[in-house]
Amino acid sequence: MTDRAGGDAGATGTADQRRAQMMAAALEVISERGYADTRIADVAERAGISPALVIYYFKTKDQLLTEAIRRYEDSWYAVGQRRMAQLPTSAARIEEIVAMSCLPEADPEPASSWQIWLDFWAQAARHPEVASVRRKSDERWREEIAALVVAGQAAGEFRDVDPARFAVGLTALLAGGFAGGFVARALPLATSLWVGALLQSAANLGFCWAALRGHSLPALTFAITLENFTSAIGTVMFVAYLSALCRNPLHTATQYALLTALAAVGRTYLSSGAGFIAEGAGWVWFFVICALAGLPSLLLLAWLQRKGHFKRLEPKTASAA
Repeated sequence: MTDRAGGDAGATGTADQRRAQMMAAALEVISERGYADTRIADVAERAGISPALVIYYFKTKDQLLTEAIRRYEDSWYAVGQRRMAQLPTSAARIEEIVAMSCLPEADPEPASSWQIWLDFWAQAARHPEVASVRRKSDERWREEIAALVVAGQAAGEFRDVDPARFAVGLTALLAGGFAGGFVARALPLATSLWVGALLQSAANLGFCWAALRGHSLPALTFAITLENFTSAIGTVMFVAYLSALCRNPLHTATQYALLTALAAVGRTYLSSGAGFIAEGAGWVWFFVICALAGLPSLLLLAWLQRKGHFKRLEPKTASAA
C-alpha cells in the first residue's frame, strides 16, 4: 500500500512537472511569435516532447494559453510580494507594482511579456473561457491595488479616497500608457499626434454625458476612467514628439526641460478662469467648450504637417550601399 501511494505521488509530481514545462515553453513561443503564429507543434518542439502529449494535457490551444497565463500571473505576483515585503510604506509598494508593470527589467521571464498579455486580451474578446480568466485577472489586479490603498489610508499616508475607484483609475491610466506606446511604435509621429489629440478632446464629451445623467457614480467613474485612458495616450504621443525635437546631444536635457515648461503654460494660466466658465455656462456646456478648445491645436497640427515639419523629425535611415 505504501509503495502504491508513493508511486501515485511520484506520477502526480511528474505530471505537474510536465505541465509546468509545457506552459513555460508556451509562454516563450507566444512571446516570440504571437499567439496567432504559435502552433501546438511549436510548443512541443520547444519543450522537447511530442505534440500528442501537449494535446493530452491541454485539449486546445486556448486552454494552453489560459493555463500559461495563470502560471505567469502567479509568478508575477509572487515576485511582487517579495519585493513589496521589503518596502516600508504603501506608497512605495504601489510605486513598485507600477514599475513592475511598466519596466521590462522588473518583469519575471519571459522578457517580452506584453506580447503575451496583448494576445490574451485579444483572445478574450473571442472566447468566453478566455474572457472569464481575463476578468478574474483584472479583478485580482484591482483588489491588489485597492488593498494597498486601504493599508496606506490606515497608516495615514493617503487621504480618504475610494480604493476601488482609485484602482480602476490607475488601471485605465496604465492601460492608456501601454496603448499609447503601441500606437506610437505602429504609426508615424504625425498620425500618432492626431490620434492623441482627437482622443483627448473627445474624452471631454464623457463628462458631458455624466453631467446630463446627474448624480451618478457609475457615470462619473466611466468619465474619469475614459479621461485617464485617453490622457495617458496623449501624454505618450506628446512626450515622443518632444523627444524628437530634442536632437542636440549636448543640450537634450535643457531643451526637454524648456519645452515641457512651455507646454505647461497654457494649462497653468488658462485654467484659472475655468471655474467662472463652469458657473456661467453649466457643466454640460463647460465640457463642450473644453472639447472645442482642442480645435486650435488640431489646426496647428495640420499646418505643421502640411509644411513637412514631421518629415524632418523622422529618424534618418542609412542609405543603401
